[in-house]
Amino acid sequence: MDTTEALNDENGIPRGADKKEAFHLEREKMVKPFSFRRPDNIPLDHKAFVRLGGTDNINCNVQILNEGGDNNMHYHPNMDSVFYVMKGKIKVYGPGDEVIGDFAPNEGCVMPSGARYWFAVSSEEEAWLLHVTSYPKGRKYAKRITLE
Repeated sequence: MDTTEALNDENGIPRGADKKEAFHLEREKMVKPFSFRRPDNIPLDHKAFVRLGGTDNINCNVQILNEGGDNNMHYHPNMDSVFYVMKGKIKVYGPGDEVIGDFAPNEGCVMPSGARYWFAVSSEEEAWLLHVTSYPKGRKYAKRITLE
């Protein structure tokens, strides 16, 4: 057993009431409420990312997408994602342009690490896509691997 394991419990929380309380208080200082409102300074024909919050292990943003707000086939090692349509419609494609789904508001999908995909706006109106990502090995190991 190394020194870190001896100082922490099975969940990585420091042992001992005082150390445990200090750990929780420090983490609770990191809690950050958020809300989303479309920024006024983003032109209507531009793609934009509005960061809502995150840590070294998770990130949350809203992608503002318009017609032509698509991307190319790619995948992410060490990055699991949740895509949730807030406004408009998004069509998600896999290899061979196979349709994974055409998602309207309150719909979306989970995109596991290593899954190949691309997406495009499939409505005439602007789309808002909530994008939550987790990084099992930490954010510094996240990459985007472009295939096309």
